[in-house]
Amino acid sequence: APRTATERAVTEAMAAVLEVPEPGPDDDFFALGGHSLLAIRLVLGLRRAFGIEMTVAELFADRTPAALAARIDRAVGAAEAAEAAQDRDGAGIVPVSRDGELPLSFGQRRMWFLDRLEPGSEEYLIPLALRLRGPLDTAAFRGALDEVARVHEVLRTRYADRDGNPVQLVDPPGPVAFRLVDLTGTGEGTTDLAARARELLEEALCAPFDLSAEHPLRVSVIRAAPEDHWVALAAHHIAFDAWSTKVFLRDLDTAYTALAAGRPTPLRPGPVQYADFAAWQRGREDGPENGRHLDHWLERLGGLTPVELPSDRPRTATRDAAGDTVVVDVPDSVARAVTELANRHGATPFMTLLGAFQVLLHRYTGRTDIAVGVPVAARTREETEGLLGLFVNSLVIRTDLGGDPAFSGLLARVKEVCLEAFAHQDVPFEQLVEELGTERDLSRNPLFQVMFEHQHMGGLTTTLGGLRAEPLKAGPRTAKFDLTLTVKERPDGRMHCWFEYASALFDRATVERMSAHYLRLLESVTAAPDTAVAALELMPEAERRQLLGSWPDPYAARLAEIVPEAERDLTVPELFVRQAARTPDATALVFGAEQLDYAALEARSARFAR
Repeated sequence: APRTATERAVTEAMAAVLEVPEPGPDDDFFALGGHSLLAIRLVLGLRRAFGIEMTVAELFADRTPAALAARIDRAVGAAEAAEAAQDRDGAGIVPVSRDGELPLSFGQRRMWFLDRLEPGSEEYLIPLALRLRGPLDTAAFRGALDEVARVHEVLRTRYADRDGNPVQLVDPPGPVAFRLVDLTGTGEGTTDLAARARELLEEALCAPFDLSAEHPLRVSVIRAAPEDHWVALAAHHIAFDAWSTKVFLRDLDTAYTALAAGRPTPLRPGPVQYADFAAWQRGREDGPENGRHLDHWLERLGGLTPVELPSDRPRTATRDAAGDTVVVDVPDSVARAVTELANRHGATPFMTLLGAFQVLLHRYTGRTDIAVGVPVAARTREETEGLLGLFVNSLVIRTDLGGDPAFSGLLARVKEVCLEAFAHQDVPFEQLVEELGTERDLSRNPLFQVMFEHQHMGGLTTTLGGLRAEPLKAGPRTAKFDLTLTVKERPDGRMHCWFEYASALFDRATVERMSAHYLRLLESVTAAPDTAVAALELMPEAERRQLLGSWPDPYAARLAEIVPEAERDLTVPELFVRQAARTPDATALVFGAEQLDYAALEARSARFAR
């Protein structure tokens, strides 16, 4: 049992974040299922409870309630530390006047710029599709949508151009854009109804937004049967991110449950809105704390050259957003081994999976300086937890694979780089790009072309006021980067890899082979983590046999005729060089009226190779 009041508070906070029974004083937060996102939530809770400054890196160092309690007791007893924390933190997020024009956050400005660059693009639409089973009260559903928009201003905000400078225009509460399509009277069969519902769903989720005239949320409900409704919730990224999805569905469920039962909704606007966050963020742009974080990134990313994978087709002058996805399952034994390896080395599964991915990129490109993008929720302040809006930020995780380290050594490097990045995550990616003076290129993203993401599945509501809600895969098929690997981890520990790729650059077969290489790497690093990176197994056994196994018998027989026995262990290029030395004047190549002898062909091929 906890031995002090501080230990008791820490175990209660840890249990609430992990959604597990209270841990003992010496239980490891990460061994109990903690990960980077939950670590941020725990740190925020402890900051709030004790009025102290704490970082995620400190949680990695003190991973148990006993160690955390000791750290907190030391911090609470140090008045100087509290004052320094207040100086570093500065003023919190506070409401700003709505009388004037409101600025956009850094992330919103980028979304607005990209929308102006390519109006009508599907790339930054966020589709959410649900199939509701049960008697849906459509009037209560519409009312619930309006209630959610009432308490979250960002859902009723438009974006105007003021001489090239975007501003937010918050409209009064009103009805959300809503469409109901009833297919029950069409006389079509069940199969045809489902196909038609799917068609209408895709159409609703792919329709572009006019950000200057429309609010960034629209909803379509397709009634396929009295108790079967297909719901398309289309949002624009300028007002939404993955965390927002959870907040939105939670509030929608609360409002619908109340209205369907004839009660007023308990939803109330929070003390601040997204526009207040945007003003706070812009106000910190030139502050000392932001400058300290910015200096870290400028030093860390100096001289960076983005990783570019070998592609099946050349890159076009402007980036093509078309994309597709390859999904593969991680064997359960490998998923468990990843978690166990992370725990042994004081890391997280995210860091282990990221390290293996960076090894894959190193082996594909031959580079030792590997940088990938990593999205973070970026809700590092208490006021932002319950807000809708674009908070997600991109961190550049740059790892040095030089010296051919063992994977265990590389994992230590990845952990160090990740903890540094988390400690300095408040710098908006868009501001970093501006400060680095990155040259704009319409064919590429700035700073990185490859992204890695580790998602923890679950947490999304599966009911709506008693109705069963089944998530559907639907919406635009796009790729924001050349390649994005998303590892989705279920509550039971099972893992699935989603390789989203730019179909203008890669064939599906290429990405399928890449996914097989990644799974084989995970097997290799978990089986022998002290193996050097260059010696880790990359190829599945079937591919290895295909490449290194015996040639079919007819070829083997022909080789036996033309190659002396003493030379049969040589490679084809070595055999060719020897042949050129033996018969330099013999004709080697004929093309139309042109001929090359062995000496000329060997000279040209050697020059080309050099």
